[in-house]
Amino acid sequence: MPTSIKPSPFAHWMLREIFEQPATLAATVAQYIDGDEFRTDTCAPILTWLKRVQNKIVIAASGSSRHAGQFAEILIEELSGIPVDVEYASEYSYRSEKALTNTAVMVISQSGETADTLAALRKANGIGNETLAITNVDDSTMEREATVSFPTIAGRERAIPATKSFTAQLLNLYLLALMSAISRDTIDVPELKLRLTEVAALPSQIEIQLKSWEEAMHRVAYQYRAAKNFLFLGRGIHYPIAREGALKLKESAYLHAGPGAVAHRIATGHADAAGRAAHRLGAIDRPRRRRGADRRRRARHLRLPGHRPGRDRSGAARHAADHLPRSGDGFRLEDGNLLAARAAGAMIEIERVVKQYGDRKVVDEVSLTVEKGAFCVLLGTSGCGKSTLLKMVNR
Repeated sequence: MPTSIKPSPFAHWMLREIFEQPATLAATVAQYIDGDEFRTDTCAPILTWLKRVQNKIVIAASGSSRHAGQFAEILIEELSGIPVDVEYASEYSYRSEKALTNTAVMVISQSGETADTLAALRKANGIGNETLAITNVDDSTMEREATVSFPTIAGRERAIPATKSFTAQLLNLYLLALMSAISRDTIDVPELKLRLTEVAALPSQIEIQLKSWEEAMHRVAYQYRAAKNFLFLGRGIHYPIAREGALKLKESAYLHAGPGAVAHRIATGHADAAGRAAHRLGAIDRPRRRRGADRRRRARHLRLPGHRPGRDRSGAARHAADHLPRSGDGFRLEDGNLLAARAAGAMIEIERVVKQYGDRKVVDEVSLTVEKGAFCVLLGTSGCGKSTLLKMVNR
């Protein structure tokens, strides 16, 4: 595995450690896999621990390790049927012992010394639960105190954002999920051999792609260099990865990023979710609340389809001015269904709006661009000559 006291030839340690991932994953494969089978000497204790699981597995972790635990939850349940819960390590210590008996507990920590996670491990040990620790440091406290240790082989990580240690955790947890399937006899031998063969090929496949990924990320970073808010979306197993991506951006670039919602909440056109997504993406930056003539002057600049700004005789623009949210308030689109919303840098384009009028459904073709720093209220027409306000209200 590469070792150095300087990040060169890379610009910084985080980039170097990203490029060290093929070597760290190859080391993990060598530690636990022999050809298309698990190594008996390193994997037998883990299989024994899994066979002793009576009720369910609780994973206690924090930060990136918790995201890895959420990844494991989906895989273990899918491959073996063993129920899994993922807890914040800081909250696990306050859970009632009555609810935690007959439960196998897994703790995940890069350092093996994380205070909250270590407290969770000690509580589980005190109750008498079978425990397993996944850490990246030999002879760490968690490794010594857990019933079984399943270490990652990522080497020292100097950058604050976890990169190679996180992907090493994912690989360990995938192998754990396969072993859980063996313990419950829910996977046949040919499928297991195929999956392990694919795992063995993973490091070289990642190494081939790294340079092109770096070039692609340079282009993406340049394209969105002016954006100040990012929303990461994912579904199923990709949701915890989306959460980890948001965390990485916050840690490394100090930009606001959030996992927002699982992808289907946006894809299904739910108005409330799409409205919040626009807010989180920075599509609308609301200035301080304005009053009196200043607010009425802003209302005259609202664009209503079918008539000129400032000539609104229906009172919709005046109504909009009276219902501007206060600075800092969330918002949602109350009337109508957003069917498509596309984020592009510091703007959002709303392409189609469907409105229901009794038993009649009317589609308005609307293309509204909300520029950064501006505040707009979407107005549409009902198809029968009346202006209709899609009202923004406090959340």
